[in-house]
Amino acid sequence: MVFFNIQVHLGKREWQLLKRYSQFESLDAELRAKHPQLPKLPGKTFFALKAKEDIGKRREDLNAYLGDIVNRQDLRTNSHFRDFLELDTQIPESVVNTPVKAAEIPNLNLGGRDFVLLKEEGLLFIA
Repeated sequence: MVFFNIQVHLGKREWQLLKRYSQFESLDAELRAKHPQLPKLPGKTFFALKAKEDIGKRREDLNAYLGDIVNRQDLRTNSHFRDFLELDTQIPESVVNTPVKAAEIPNLNLGGRDFVLLKEEGLLFIA
């Protein structure tokens, strides 16, 4: 059984993850459902990887894949991406709550000119 060691560095924080190839596959499938233009995940082999050179090549390919997806701003709030990297566990203050649609007003063309953030109450007012 092969695990890939991932070192995550975010600001002054860093942590280590151990992931199997199948976990990369699951992440890719979940992300690709909403983001079809993702970089290609390194292919799966018919036989289990045993040779150090083959494992090293897969490690390099997975590292390139991760390097591409961690730099995509459109994935930073994706729950599958955040779970894979354990962001909410390691940095609880970064937890992202998915917005909930409360109402829709069609054909209302207004722009926001003033913003007021009440941080302690968790409120943002836009005028």
